[in-house]
Amino acid sequence: MLDIRAKEKFGYSPYYFARDLDRQIAARITEGKNLLVVGRPLAGKTRVVYEALKKMDPPVDVYIPKLDDFKMEDLQNPDILSSVKRNVLLLDDIDKYVKFKMYPYLIRDFCQREIATVATCRSGPEYDQFCKLMEHDLQLFGEPVEIGKMTTEQGQTVANAAGRELPKDFDHTVGSLFVPLDAMKERYKACSPEEKAVLRAVKRLYDAGVYAEREVFSISRIKLVCARIELLQKEGHQWRDLLEGLRNSAFFNLSDDNDLRTEETYLQQIIPGSFDTPELLREMAALLADDFSALFGIGNRASNIGDVSQQKGVYKSIAIGANQECVKLRPLAQFPEEYAMTQNNLGSAFRTLAEVGDKIANCHAAIDAHREALRVFTLNSFPLDYSITQNNLGNAYVTLAEVDDRAANCRAAIDAHLEALKVKTLDSFPMLLAMIQNNLGGAFATLASVHDKATNCRAAIGAFRSALRVYKLDRFPLDYAMTQGNLGAAFATLAQVENPSVNCRAAINALHEALEVCTLDRSPMDYARIQNNLGNAFRILAEVEDEDADRIASCLAALNAYHEALKVNTIEQFPIQYALTQNNLANAYWTLAEMENKHENCLHAEEAYKESLRVYTEDEYPDPCRGVKGNLERLYRFWKGK
Repeated sequence: MLDIRAKEKFGYSPYYFARDLDRQIAARITEGKNLLVVGRPLAGKTRVVYEALKKMDPPVDVYIPKLDDFKMEDLQNPDILSSVKRNVLLLDDIDKYVKFKMYPYLIRDFCQREIATVATCRSGPEYDQFCKLMEHDLQLFGEPVEIGKMTTEQGQTVANAAGRELPKDFDHTVGSLFVPLDAMKERYKACSPEEKAVLRAVKRLYDAGVYAEREVFSISRIKLVCARIELLQKEGHQWRDLLEGLRNSAFFNLSDDNDLRTEETYLQQIIPGSFDTPELLREMAALLADDFSALFGIGNRASNIGDVSQQKGVYKSIAIGANQECVKLRPLAQFPEEYAMTQNNLGSAFRTLAEVGDKIANCHAAIDAHREALRVFTLNSFPLDYSITQNNLGNAYVTLAEVDDRAANCRAAIDAHLEALKVKTLDSFPMLLAMIQNNLGGAFATLASVHDKATNCRAAIGAFRSALRVYKLDRFPLDYAMTQGNLGAAFATLAQVENPSVNCRAAINALHEALEVCTLDRSPMDYARIQNNLGNAFRILAEVEDEDADRIASCLAALNAYHEALKVNTIEQFPIQYALTQNNLANAYWTLAEMENKHENCLHAEEAYKESLRVYTEDEYPDPCRGVKGNLERLYRFWKGK
């Protein structure tokens, strides 16, 4: 578990500094609860978990998945999940598992089996990225345990107990007392230009995502980067001497394959420079153009950066380019599994790129790539990969349906999601099953907007309810809330064509359930979307209530929901949502004006319509503009006889 950190020259000491949070961590593990430990580099995250697991009584079995060679189909191996009783799933540096495509299914299905997941994550950029990319997975861990800073007095106490010197630049982490950062900084300064070139080459590979897990680097790749980018040429014995010198200085250790393994903290804090800009990633991709695993790593790295970067399109394009080269290196005939895996990555990258621009072309490219993957990932040979790829294909069709032939593309999406559900073993993977059902419901709901509203809304409701059999509030609150929000929106749409009173109340109940989790502070965008849908449900209900008092109460509830949505949907940040909500708000005021305070409520409606027209201009949004202006004209006729 500790790997290179268990070696004395990389900072290991048998002395362990116990803290109050140790008892909290041990208690969570003992109770079988999931746990996420967060802290700065060298805060002692891995060590505190190691010590807690080591002291469990009775002992626990720990399963640590390997990033480099774990496949989706391994999940069907009974030795992995069924017959072998393992009590703990350990994900050290959980942010690195983002590139592990089957990771979400692994962790969620362990959770469903009530096997505790213990994870660590560095605070700062790594934790921020994990939160953005894996928002739904945060719910699985509850409140993270954060290892805070040590005081100087605590640091001195630990240093004395361990027989160490307190570093001059003590950074208030326990690891900095044992990992010789000060010494390593001085050693780096004393390195020759050639040694620094080697270290920069390693940092370039690290920032490009070209390494095996546990920060293992290929010596041949290091030599290539040194020669072509760092302009460092050496003969065989000269290389050996150069690398041996760096190893003696404790920058490296040799792995089992005689490649180089280093401490990640050195890469982040000792070797200067940042080499993950678009230009430098392209340079590395060009340099390693005939190296499949390197290109695959670069593609994953660029894709992951693109998921959280404002330059999403740039990084996704780099990922696409790298994966396209991978396809050339691993053609279908000779390397079917690698070919299919790469095509699936291509499809996901193209779909994300469609969010940035050229939606139709990028969605078609995504669809083509997923269909290529399905040439290998068949129902019989690779059922789980088949299910996931069909689900991805369905999502690409739904995205395409936003801008092109909504009915046909929604039907294609539904067909793909139904294919994904054909995998018999999905019952053993309820979280994957629930995700597909939720996506299927979304496709039916989108189709309902253009065709056979009643039938497709009922199909959507059935799919969302199937997902909710897995997404329970106590275990998966965010998934539960998102699905309840989808269910509420489907009921509200159904209320437009049948049983409006019954379906509006069902919509309101579901949306209120969603708001138990999606609060303004916790999930502002989801909160606004749900409040807008809640307003729509109350407004429809107001139009069919029998008693004026009930109609007024429903109108007031609708107005309150729209005003809540506008706390998030401001004209500065979300102009389209602002205009839509203002139009809905105006409609609710108009309905209320039919029953009380006609002049005052018509005045409010007029103001809201005009606010909507600040965004819906004739030049940019001609159709919505005409719609709102038509509403305004009809309001005037009702209000003033104009």
